[in-house]
Amino acid sequence: MFRQKKLSIKFFNKFVDLSAGKISAAQTEKFISDTETLLDHFYFTESSESNLLRIIQNQYDISFFISDLLSYPHHLEILISISVHSNYLTDILVRNPEYFYWVVNPDILKFKPNEKYFHETVKNSTEIFKSFEAKVNALKNVKKKEILRIGLRDFYRYDDLTVVTNELSQLAKNISSKLFSLCYQEILKKHKLEKVNCKYCVIALGKLGADELNYSSDIDLICFYDKNSLIDKKIYFSEIISDTIKLFIESSTRITSNGYLYRVDFRLRPDGRNSPLANSLAEYIRYYETRSEDWEKQMLIKTGFLCGSKSLYKKFFDFKEKIVFSSVNIHSPIIQIKKLKQSLEQVVADDNIKLSSGGIRDIEFSVQALQMLNAKKYSSLRTSSTLEAINALNQNKIISDEETVLLSNSYKLFRRIEHYLQLMNDRQTHSIPESGELLAKIAFYLGYKNSNEFKTELNSVRGKVAEFYKSITQLEEGNVSEILIKFRDNTRAKNNLEFLRTGKSLLGTKQFDSRTTEAFERINNQLLQYLSASIDPDLVLENFVKIMRLVPLPKIWYEEFQNQKFFNFFLKMCEHSQKAVNKFFEDGFVKDDLLSRTCFNEFSLDNFSLMTLPQVHFRNCVQLLNKDIDANKASAIISTFHLIKIKKLLEDEKLSEKLDEDYFIAGLGSFGSSEMNFSSDVDLIFVVKNLSSYKDVQKTFQNFLNKLKASVKGTDFDCRLRPEGKSSYLVWDFDEYKKYFTKRARIWEFQAMTKCRFVDGNKNLFDNFIITFAESVKQFEVNQLKNEIKQMRVKMIASEETGFHIKRSKGGLLDIDFIVSYMILENISANFSFIGNSMEEKLSKLKSNLVDNSILLENYKFLKAVELNSQSITDSKTNKVPIDNLQLRKLSLLMGFESEKNFNKHFNKTISGNIDLFKKILGEK
Repeated sequence: MFRQKKLSIKFFNKFVDLSAGKISAAQTEKFISDTETLLDHFYFTESSESNLLRIIQNQYDISFFISDLLSYPHHLEILISISVHSNYLTDILVRNPEYFYWVVNPDILKFKPNEKYFHETVKNSTEIFKSFEAKVNALKNVKKKEILRIGLRDFYRYDDLTVVTNELSQLAKNISSKLFSLCYQEILKKHKLEKVNCKYCVIALGKLGADELNYSSDIDLICFYDKNSLIDKKIYFSEIISDTIKLFIESSTRITSNGYLYRVDFRLRPDGRNSPLANSLAEYIRYYETRSEDWEKQMLIKTGFLCGSKSLYKKFFDFKEKIVFSSVNIHSPIIQIKKLKQSLEQVVADDNIKLSSGGIRDIEFSVQALQMLNAKKYSSLRTSSTLEAINALNQNKIISDEETVLLSNSYKLFRRIEHYLQLMNDRQTHSIPESGELLAKIAFYLGYKNSNEFKTELNSVRGKVAEFYKSITQLEEGNVSEILIKFRDNTRAKNNLEFLRTGKSLLGTKQFDSRTTEAFERINNQLLQYLSASIDPDLVLENFVKIMRLVPLPKIWYEEFQNQKFFNFFLKMCEHSQKAVNKFFEDGFVKDDLLSRTCFNEFSLDNFSLMTLPQVHFRNCVQLLNKDIDANKASAIISTFHLIKIKKLLEDEKLSEKLDEDYFIAGLGSFGSSEMNFSSDVDLIFVVKNLSSYKDVQKTFQNFLNKLKASVKGTDFDCRLRPEGKSSYLVWDFDEYKKYFTKRARIWEFQAMTKCRFVDGNKNLFDNFIITFAESVKQFEVNQLKNEIKQMRVKMIASEETGFHIKRSKGGLLDIDFIVSYMILENISANFSFIGNSMEEKLSKLKSNLVDNSILLENYKFLKAVELNSQSITDSKTNKVPIDNLQLRKLSLLMGFESEKNFNKHFNKTISGNIDLFKKILGEK
């Protein structure tokens, strides 16, 4: 489709224009003829034609150049080869046409250089220049010239893959070594320093470290020094090295009219991009021993010396051999490598010859896994070269002859494809085009009949490699399964997982030692399994990280989490109880309660006085979530905690001594009936007999109230239900309160008194007070009770709020509350004993001819469970049913429903039932 067997008319016309008056017609005709004869051997296209024309038109002397091509046919063949196979090499010849005669020289084209050649070439290229910029530019010229030679020999298959990658690596090492030395001298010159008694070493990682560089690789480096001394009392050596690295990176990567040298990356150093660019060898060794991850140790397999002190490198190399090949692996290298491989595959397409399944990485990771498993026994496996390692594995009978051939040939094929892709445009690409000219050129170059045959063969080879990789990763049990987790924010989730594993902060610094990381790895699979089934995996991780940032020793927690049941509960808490999670930040003892498992123990009255409100709320959330208690029990626990706190303060204040037992304190509202939720107020009334006899009694109770608020932070203590509310005195006289009942109290105030219970003081005085209340109720007719209760209910309906308010909305808890208060008031004589009882106690004993109390009780328990679970899930003070779909789903699950639909159906039935019962007993609102 793209291939041309003949030169186009367009090319012919442009060539004639270029050569007009410079060569004869016969030469023109011969050039066209000779060129077209050679096209049979190449996949020549329109872009190839353009490259050929660009090279010709940029020659210094076109007449001489064409004559030379006609005289030496192999020159023309080389020219066409470059035009077809590489836009990058074409660009080099366009900018530096003189390189053509250098590279076609048989002595150069057939020359096989050694390391000394590269060293001398690089050294000689810079010695004739004085300025730093000129020396850098000279290095760029060396690179272009040598890449032209290496690439051309590669096209002609003069060298096998090992020679090509070795020459590319030696070129990069010598250029980079020279550049680093030049940068170091520049920095010394800047600070007016001549001699420094400190050593540094730069080592290469990855492909450069293994002498396997390709045409457009980044070069991965790390740098360390022996000691950080103060030089000449003015600058530390670390600053000199850091400045050197910065200048080195800038000089190597900066693109000028003469191109660039290499993309340089120092991000693989310990603690990554936000750590110092260099550190002492001792610090690096400490890092790899205590805080490095498995992939970082694996990375050290491919290390090589670049420049600096060889004695320093020897120390690092010896350490590397020990930590990579000789140390005991706590986690299987196979499992480690499989996890790393899967993380890489998640972000690449199938056309990526390097990272996708069955590609270069499958070969490299399989080989490295086998190296790490066996190199302690077989020293020949301690090589950074992939091909050498494959042969060594075969020689030590770890892989078969057939597997050796598969791995070697596949690796060479993949790398040749990679080289061709990168030589075309000097781009770091590993992706094979799905179709088009480049795909056709690769197929033709590799000897296939067409693109389809090439793709079929390639897929077959990749399939075999993938099968080999699979066979390696299944050598041991405990394989990492591919777990699908549906995060809303993948980047944040990845960062959170990284923090949990290594303690990596926002600045990129790892805070955990290797033992902590190892402890996490032992619970990681259970975490991933939980997240895969979670309805809110992002929140689970977010809360897990928040708590681990708070605790001083995450390792202890990770070790405790090896108890699968405990860890599963912890994750469930992170997902379903934001209130429980937030209590970690309100009280330091909460984390101890969880870690010690005491939060699962049954509540004891003896412990309440020692506990804080956050601890009580936390334990309630935990036990609700664990279904150790129900909502009614949780409400009673919160109410009892406040009662005990009040009594403890009363003991300390010795009110009974100050008032001669002429007082009582009573509780009202949800506190009075033991129905408190997580955000309930505590309503109190203070009543004193012969109030005028006690001087400063208002001040005494006000001080008590202030101390009460200070001792139980998080709860609002209120006396607003006293006669005439906040506008009246805090403390009421006993006789005046009785008169208020008989003359001024409204029906809603009598309703409130049905929840009144004794707290402290003179019990007889309280009982007398309740008798007066009960007698005062009798003044009202039944219809008057009904009408005023209905009017008050209408006033309290949450009509303007969005969402359903569990307490105030129609059909909510207040409907049940008002029904029960009416049932008590309309027959106060019979129901006197129910005053101050809990709702469950009232509905279990009250008698009614109009309603089945068991239905009311069932509805009450359901709504109470909705109320407390909603508050636990959201940590909200409002009593609303969640409108967020995710929170509603959590609530449905906690309430035992399979779906939100089933929950809503039951909820709506409950609300409708309450509304109907209210109408039946009290009439229409």
